[in-house]
Amino acid sequence: MKQLLTNLNTNGYDNIHFPFQSDLLKPNMVRIIESYFFKAKMLALLVVLLSFVITINIQAQTINHAPMTPGMIKGPTTGLCISGTSSATYSIAVVIGATSYTWSPPAGTTITSGQGTASVTINFGSLFTSGNLSVTADNAYGSSTARVLALRSALLVPGIISGPVTGLCMSGTSRATYSIGAVIGATSYTWTSPAGTSITSGQGTTSVIINFSSGFTSGNLSVTANNECGSSTARVLALKSTLLTPGMISGPVTGLCISGISSATYSIGAVIGATSYTWTPPAGTTIISGQGTTSVTVNFGSLFTSGNLSVRADNACGSSTARVLALKSTLLIPGMISGPTTGLCISGISSATYSIPAVIGATSYTWTPPAGTTITSGQGTPSVIINFGSGFTSGNLSVTADNACGSSSARVLAVRSTLLTPGMISGPTIGLCVSGISNATYSIPSVIGATSYTWTPPAGTTITSGQGTTSVIINFGNGFTSGNLSVTANNACGSSSTRLLTLRSLPSTPALITGNISLCSNQTGVVYSITTVLGATGYTWAVPSGATITSGQGTNSITVDFGLTGGHLSVMATNACGSSMARTISIVVANCNVNLINKKEITNIDNNSNTDTSVSGLIVERNISGNISDPANSIKINIYPNPTNGKVVIEYANPGAKKIVVEIFNILGVRVYTNEFLLNKNSLINPEIDLTSKPKGIYSIRINDVIYKDKIVLQ
Repeated sequence: MKQLLTNLNTNGYDNIHFPFQSDLLKPNMVRIIESYFFKAKMLALLVVLLSFVITINIQAQTINHAPMTPGMIKGPTTGLCISGTSSATYSIAVVIGATSYTWSPPAGTTITSGQGTASVTINFGSLFTSGNLSVTADNAYGSSTARVLALRSALLVPGIISGPVTGLCMSGTSRATYSIGAVIGATSYTWTSPAGTSITSGQGTTSVIINFSSGFTSGNLSVTANNECGSSTARVLALKSTLLTPGMISGPVTGLCISGISSATYSIGAVIGATSYTWTPPAGTTIISGQGTTSVTVNFGSLFTSGNLSVRADNACGSSTARVLALKSTLLIPGMISGPTTGLCISGISSATYSIPAVIGATSYTWTPPAGTTITSGQGTPSVIINFGSGFTSGNLSVTADNACGSSSARVLAVRSTLLTPGMISGPTIGLCVSGISNATYSIPSVIGATSYTWTPPAGTTITSGQGTTSVIINFGNGFTSGNLSVTANNACGSSSTRLLTLRSLPSTPALITGNISLCSNQTGVVYSITTVLGATGYTWAVPSGATITSGQGTNSITVDFGLTGGHLSVMATNACGSSMARTISIVVANCNVNLINKKEITNIDNNSNTDTSVSGLIVERNISGNISDPANSIKINIYPNPTNGKVVIEYANPGAKKIVVEIFNILGVRVYTNEFLLNKNSLINPEIDLTSKPKGIYSIRINDVIYKDKIVLQ
């Protein structure tokens, strides 16, 4: 305020004159002038006061929050490197309320001066390639959002190359100029011309002149912008000696004949660089005018049926690829026929309208209705009204497009008096009973033309609501076990075929049980499983006497520990309504390691039959993994690996034998392998036996009529 008063004194505002009585003696003009001066001085005082108040408010506002985001950063953005622009200055406008500025340079650069101010100098090191320079305005209340500027050492890709791209050859455009806009920071430009061309002038600048020799056909012209930091990515332009393919040919394509469209005009847009055009008409036609230009008139003779009209663009370098248009004398097949297709009868839809879109070039249309119907109006036009008589059941409605050249292929629509079969019935199919799903909703999509629907539920059920509609609710009583739910669509013409859905209370019998059926006594951890059963909420497994389910009861997979005996293993699928039929397999359990006796009789060992034969042999006491010896014969045997995945080796030593016969039997006593081996006295043989093709299970060994109680376990 003191400063304000000083300003007022300086400007003479303290000499403001207020009129008194003596002033009344002054002339009127003087009084008026003094009055204006007084008002002007008061207005100036008011302006100064308002300016002071506004300044106070602005200062109050700018010191109670963080500054605004800085404006755009000024400075170079490309060609920044040690050998190029190695040091550059970047600046922003001062931000109101900011007391300092924080600059963050990209990796590979350092700020050499100016940090904390609105302008910094940055040094670009050898590792710099690209990155962002950012700055925030700061004060006691915080920092602004950062302003960011992308920097890079390499230059920007040059802009689009301007210049001709086709018809480039010695006899055509043999020399052409190509140019680009200048790239910021570039000191030179490298142009690379395609094979068969040469740059005659301008290399290193933004514009070059290229000469096209006889060897040029096509290739790419490229240019990069360069400076001390390196070269930019290349800008590429494809060049070729031949012309571009002409654009689409316009003109009629059907109904072309002497008695129809006997003469027609066809045209294309001009092709850049073309000096003429070669048109080739189909057989049976002649070009009567325009050959060599972009538009020709073609005459269609009596022999024309169909063919291709083609055109190429030409110049001194040659001809372009041809543009082709298929022409034909007959008309195109009419589009889809619209109109009702079902429920067509005297008591239903007795009269209906059918129509097609107009066919280009057609002068009339021929409709052919099915038996039992008549066209009451519209024959010859794209739309007809058809009356359906009492004798109509089903048939095809067809239409052809006609003109003086003939008729098109027919468009056909199948129509019928009865309705289409309803679509699939949706709703639950299993677990339907009083204690399970006692009420269920079943529905179908609506059928076109249907006025009602007839649902027939299976025995033991009742429809509680929805009969006659596309959705019903069915109640399942105590007497329901299984049956079919059916539905037909109806209208005045009758009923459709029936759609069926099979319903049942109990789950289906489980599929085959997977798991090993030939086991050793006391074998543990054996897994059995089935695929999940639709509608099942649980599973009940039963195992042979002496076996124990260790895990999985109630699921579709169990683990079992077996005892000394086999038997039946079964599973049933269950839900709230009860249990399914059982799926059962037989489990055979054998003693794979028995220390026993002198002789045993084995039956059913014939190789190719199930006849009962008997073979007696000496059963020798042995441990499954060790050697055995027969006190009488000094026989030694070793079997490995055991258990096996398919191949097993049997080591056998018999000083007195010259040959041995090895036989293998399955658990049923059927011989599955036999072979004879020759050996010398005191020799040791170890034949490898391949059981890969045999089923998993337990197999016995007989060598020279000695039956070994130890078994081969194939897993």
